[in-house]
Amino acid sequence: QMADVDDPAKVVLITSSVPTEGKSTIALSLAYSAMQAGLRTVVIDGDLRHPSMSKYFDVHASPGLVDLLTGVKGAEQTIVNVGGLTVIPAGSKSQNPPDLLGSARMKALVEKLRETYDYVIIDTPPVGPVIDAKVAMALADKVIFVVRWQVTPREMVAQSIDGLGAGRKLAGIVLGVVDESKISRYGPYSH
Repeated sequence: QMADVDDPAKVVLITSSVPTEGKSTIALSLAYSAMQAGLRTVVIDGDLRHPSMSKYFDVHASPGLVDLLTGVKGAEQTIVNVGGLTVIPAGSKSQNPPDLLGSARMKALVEKLRETYDYVIIDTPPVGPVIDAKVAMALADKVIFVVRWQVTPREMVAQSIDGLGAGRKLAGIVLGVVDESKISRYGPYSH
């Protein structure tokens, strides 16, 4: 919300350069934080290739986004409530994730969610291996880019951000999987 105080983002996309940088964990943390702040929040597992968020909530075998977008199931069968948080799991396997994420149905779904919820968080695959995040970025107000601390090279991050083309949509970079015991102190208040 601080990335643009005059027009706070409602739809936030989370991505990274490569797998295992902690993007799904950051997406979940952001969702729970928003929920605790009293914001009606929905999380979409848009990583249709490796739906780790769906596995985290143990809804990986449930119908989800793919089933909803292909018309196989309706919203009441694909949107679940897990511990007070609204989640749209990835659902069935798809051969064409970029086509689904870039579809008119996906756009209509996000617009409907934008009207119903205060905050929509979309967890997408990393930018490096596939184009899914770049396709889904058109749906988002802001993009949060997750970088694994002391692992992902700066050059790779810069190339990934350039390739994503987020421009003004880039809200910032979050360091994931940080080992706080190894961080130097920067003054009396924080590491």
